[in-house]
Amino acid sequence: MQAEWFGQTFIRMQLKSPQNGDSNLLIDPYQTKSLGMRQPKMEADVILSNSGKLDSKLVIPQGSFVITAPGEYEIKQIFIYGLPEYDPDGLATGKIMYVIEGENMTMAHLGRITQENLFESQLEYLENVDILFIPVGGGDGLTPKQAAKICQQIDPRVVVPINYAFGNNKMPLAQVDEFVKASGLTKPEKVEKLRITKKDLPSEDTRLVIIEI
Repeated sequence: MQAEWFGQTFIRMQLKSPQNGDSNLLIDPYQTKSLGMRQPKMEADVILSNSGKLDSKLVIPQGSFVITAPGEYEIKQIFIYGLPEYDPDGLATGKIMYVIEGENMTMAHLGRITQENLFESQLEYLENVDILFIPVGGGDGLTPKQAAKICQQIDPRVVVPINYAFGNNKMPLAQVDEFVKASGLTKPEKVEKLRITKKDLPSEDTRLVIIEI
């Protein structure tokens, strides 16, 4: 599995299958040129939106399967589960978390959730996922401390922070260092692109990977 981060909650993921070859997933894509950032190729087999809608400026590649609602999906032997976020009263907020199964691994992308405690119905899918993409910078997503608490609930094998301030970017978000401190995860690994297979997953301590832009 390969994953790149393009700021905010935008992840491009590539999964391989012996029967179907490479599958490209765009999760929460937006028009990055408006922020002066590198715009990735928008070719995609699947496009997922955590907010339930797509950036109106995006040009959707022909043939892409677009998911903007909770539910269960199968595309090219990749299984995707869209889980609604709930407020403290158990009402759906409209935001969606995604669990993705491929390459014998389970990935979860939480988008911009602000839910501080997960319900059992959500943990049935999220608990002990292999790789967790989690918002950590606050704003319209989890704060560093809230994200650290959610990580404890899920107990993933690999944590990848998203939706935080970086470089000279002026987004009103916390730096990733605040999450690192709050989470207690040590020795973060910094990469330009996450490349990982099932045999690379840690068997004991949680691995913290920071994808640099």
